[in-house]
Amino acid sequence: MCAKADDPLTINQNFRALRVGISAADGSNLQGSVAFHFLGYSTSHPASHITEALCEEAWEALDNIEDVDCASEPSAGGTIYNITFKKWPIKPMENNYFSHTGNPGISNFTCDVSSASSATGARVFCNITNLVSDDITEYEYCGRRGQCDFTSGTCYCIDGYEGSTCTEVSYLQSASNTLPGANIHAAGKDYIGDLFKLSAEKSSAPDFAFMKIVASDEDLLSIRGDGLLSIAQLDVTTYGVTVSEGGLTILATGANIKDGGLVVSNSEINHPTLRVIGNSELFKNTLLQVDSTRAGDSDYWFSRFTTAYKQAGQSYDVDVFSVRGDGYTKIEGELHVRNATSCYSLALTGGGLTINQGGLSIYADGMTIFDGGAEIRSNNLTVLRAYHNDAVHDKDNGTVLSVESTAKFNAKIDLIRAAMDAESARMDTIFRVNGLPRTYVDQGGLDVVGGITVASAGLNVSAGGIWVSAGGLHIQGGNLSVKKDANIIVGNKQVIGAQQAAVDDVGTANDPGDGTLAGISEVGPLATESEKLRDLVDEIRTQMNGLLAKLRTHGLIAT
Repeated sequence: MCAKADDPLTINQNFRALRVGISAADGSNLQGSVAFHFLGYSTSHPASHITEALCEEAWEALDNIEDVDCASEPSAGGTIYNITFKKWPIKPMENNYFSHTGNPGISNFTCDVSSASSATGARVFCNITNLVSDDITEYEYCGRRGQCDFTSGTCYCIDGYEGSTCTEVSYLQSASNTLPGANIHAAGKDYIGDLFKLSAEKSSAPDFAFMKIVASDEDLLSIRGDGLLSIAQLDVTTYGVTVSEGGLTILATGANIKDGGLVVSNSEINHPTLRVIGNSELFKNTLLQVDSTRAGDSDYWFSRFTTAYKQAGQSYDVDVFSVRGDGYTKIEGELHVRNATSCYSLALTGGGLTINQGGLSIYADGMTIFDGGAEIRSNNLTVLRAYHNDAVHDKDNGTVLSVESTAKFNAKIDLIRAAMDAESARMDTIFRVNGLPRTYVDQGGLDVVGGITVASAGLNVSAGGIWVSAGGLHIQGGNLSVKKDANIIVGNKQVIGAQQAAVDDVGTANDPGDGTLAGISEVGPLATESEKLRDLVDEIRTQMNGLLAKLRTHGLIAT
């Protein structure tokens, strides 16, 4: 069998295309595989949704198909694949039973779902329908521009055509030995014409070529009718390459720049200067990788993002983001982190750090804020929690929360301050510890469960007094001094109040001497001394009653 190809004289034709739909009857997920058969050859791919690249790979695995395009779209419970057959093999994988001329009938394509199933056990369907079947490119022996010798499988081309498929237009000029096939010479050093010119009346279009250079059926260079240059290799030794418009596209193998680096500049205000795309759903590698053969140290940078600004007539370069060779990362502006990130070292010189979600976790070495302080805002009940995990750190000592100042003792500094109504102008202070140092409870009082120990300076209550609910008041040393005519009240009764007036001692004028009464035998003197004794008793009674009244007044004895 001879080579088969499209007739070069028929243009603007369509490629044969099919629509393949795979789904479950109830729309459930598919599993297993689906097999396809086409003119004696078979292939398969998973019944579940696959990428367009895997779809193309499966169909191109058929020996009688060389190139296809596969476009997929979701459907209820499955996927629809649009299969376009762009090229059949030049050497036909056919026989006298299995063959076609470029437009194989729909009956030549079948699918087998016997190895496919749904998650629910529902029936699996595979439907193949025509997508494009009119005005299709030919697939005929010798491209219909020659005769096939079926004894040797050789095409004998008609005049004006050549090649294994007779599809190449030939205006042959033969050359032999070392002579050039054509030699075009412009005489004179002042020649300014077109030494070689190809022109066409037809407008620019991709369906014809101005020139092709072929070696042993391999296209080495071609210039398409729309100006597209295809070349097998390009070696520029002197003047470099300049692309004025249209950009540069490398379809495979990538670009390797040995020396000189790469500089990308952009004057467009709405286009990125450099964009890196991982164009695959299965991509699992690194989008941008920066490697250095040098050991990590601080003498070089992995990356530097620099901007320039002018001040006082001078221009300055500022690194807004840079990563040093030892991992040190510097950010001049702000850092917004949406999800988790990690780095060896991070320095923010301006703009601060904003985390919209996910919080901040520091697993080692803690956090140090050198200037500006720290402000924590939260809508939760607990704004700041200092937690000492002894099980993790294996320590049974240390300070959970430490508030320190390098300033000298100063009443103008508050080490700790607690306030309510913070959004208002007054901001009511409740509790504070200043730099005297002294602790103030400005509002609300102090409730102590475990007792209070005052090591020095005593306890000074300016107002409100001291309330002892239980346990009493014990003074083991010193005095209890009550000043400014204060009262002591026990059981709603005043015990001690203002100091009472002085009470004179009982006088001795009426005090009879010892043995005086016993020595008197006359009635008159005896009566006189007895009267003096009665007066003394009366004086003592009066004075005692006064003292008892004062004790009742102070509440020391009941009335």
